[in-house]
Amino acid sequence: MRVTEEMRAIEAIRQAGRPLTVKELAAEGVSRKTLRRMDEKGTVERAALGIYRLPSPDRDIRADWAALASKVPQAVICLTSAAAYHGITEEMAASISVAVPRSVGRVNMGPSFGPSLDVMTWRNDAAFAVGVQEAEIEGVPVRITTPERTVIDLFRYSDLGTHRRPEHVKVTSATFFDALHRLLDPERPMDKRAFRDIARRMGVLEDIQPFVLGANHAISTGYSAIPSM
Repeated sequence: MRVTEEMRAIEAIRQAGRPLTVKELAAEGVSRKTLRRMDEKGTVERAALGIYRLPSPDRDIRADWAALASKVPQAVICLTSAAAYHGITEEMAASISVAVPRSVGRVNMGPSFGPSLDVMTWRNDAAFAVGVQEAEIEGVPVRITTPERTVIDLFRYSDLGTHRRPEHVKVTSATFFDALHRLLDPERPMDKRAFRDIARRMGVLEDIQPFVLGANHAISTGYSAIPSM
């Protein structure tokens, strides 16, 4: 039986277990013309500009994160999107909150990409390492802020952040307080030392500590949210 380009494309994506770029598929002998034809027929799906995956009727909504990470590996899912991933908010934002290095420039996912993007530029390289973890989604390593970093960022980008200009506010104080209370739930294994270290490195330890102590007192008097200074 003759192996067609379409067969090679399907097998390559299946073997990889993740979305593949046009360049990766070209290395398997699959042309852009073939991919466009397969997308029109529904045998593959263009997840984003230059990214193809196999169609799935029960695809997780976070599959779009995998498409984004395939195109921009440095990207970090953050704020409300990360909070939803960690189960510390019930708020479902219409757009994906993501941070990218300044060197990436404009993120163009193409018209086939479903959700909108709320893209932030973090200028400090350390911001992409402090409190950032990896999760595998559809076989793609996706970078996401940890629960502790997420709550700290929600504070930084709320109207409570003392150094945040009004036009840069991304979330409401209610979103921050909700996530903070959920993070401080005694049944949740919060990393208290990591929280303190991240807050210090982000320059907001003194600003956020009164809110943490107040929320902690409301939940359970005597439970220490942050180790003694």
